[in-house]
Amino acid sequence: SIVIDPDPELFAYGTSTGWVTWNASFVLCEYLQHHPELVAGRRVADVSSGNGLVAMCCAKLGAAHVLATEVDECTALTVRNVQLNELEDVVTVVPYYWGTQPCPVAAGALLPEVEPDGAPPPQAPCAIVFFTDLLYIAIRDSLEDELARTLRDVCCSHQHDAGPVSREKQNSSGNNSCLHSTHVKMRAMFAFEERALEEEAAFMARIAEGDDGLSCEEIDSNNFDLSVIQPEGEFAALLWEPPSMRFFWLQQK
Repeated sequence: SIVIDPDPELFAYGTSTGWVTWNASFVLCEYLQHHPELVAGRRVADVSSGNGLVAMCCAKLGAAHVLATEVDECTALTVRNVQLNELEDVVTVVPYYWGTQPCPVAAGALLPEVEPDGAPPPQAPCAIVFFTDLLYIAIRDSLEDELARTLRDVCCSHQHDAGPVSREKQNSSGNNSCLHSTHVKMRAMFAFEERALEEEAAFMARIAEGDDGLSCEEIDSNNFDLSVIQPEGEFAALLWEPPSMRFFWLQQK
């Protein structure tokens, strides 16, 4: 189980929406529980992690290391929940704003924490980077270009997929780098609940057309169990209609 602080407003401030657990995060976590091989023993990342649910789910499922990014206004909340779940040794939280450089998730980026010798260690490539329910926020705040640039920065920087490695072997190496990699391009899972249909369709068409150097493959939504977000109570369940959700694999062409 995962513990989420019941008072997120004490840690997230400003215009951040990170204190909200969005529906796609619940659905993705349920999916990962049935497909732990996607993250187990691998180095993964969760962009705009919010309260950290997806990042912590990956850690609980055996990820070798999880890099969670958030804006400054919300990192304290992400860190708080990581600490509540005693996952500090697995999940690293760093500040990041879409489209800015350097992108901390990009392969070879430097972690902001400084080692005793003063040299921050470079990151190993990630197996998967998760982008969960970010598109509506990008459209609402006119940040589509910044989000697309982040997708490109992440996907096009990774030439290798970090292969499985045990946490024990990882810890013995003295850093958070995975010790084994294979020549497979990194993938990003891009998931969202449809809310602004025309704008969301336009964004995904832009990605699919390849102007940003990415290939885009939609995942059959029937692979995902939406019942995990069904409201409790017989009456509420009768009135509930499952929302439309879409899931994509993105990677460099």
